Amino acid sequence: GRPIPAAQPPAALCGGAVMLHCDKTVTLTHRTFDPDTGGDRETVTELRGVHWYAQHKAAADNGLRAALSVKCRIPPGALGDAALPAPGDTLTCGAVAVTVVDVHDNRGGAIGHVYVEGQG
Repeated sequence: GRPIPAAQPPAALCGGAVMLHCDKTVTLTHRTFDPDTGGDRETVTELRGVHWYAQHKAAADNGLRAALSVKCRIPPGALGDAALPAPGDTLTCGAVAVTVVDVHDNRGGAIGHVYVEGQG
């Protein structure tokens, strides 16, 4: 008989290519300045089918420093009409929330996506 294929991780179609491990739901809290109130306005959007990778890092120099580093890849289909994440926004996946520190708009590439770096 034919071999049984191995289970494949969830994937997203990005510009004709496939991005693997797009199995997380992330909440984006996007902040913009509201000139009417003089404060921030928050827009909360749920993004389904994204890739989320979190890594704890530590450094020892005059004591111990620890940080959580997150890399999140958002396929165009998951972003929809939502605003692009921006530095200072918050991404939340489950109980983990991080502040967006950098955003790379790679939607014009072969595997189009928005790459977001976060720190927590």
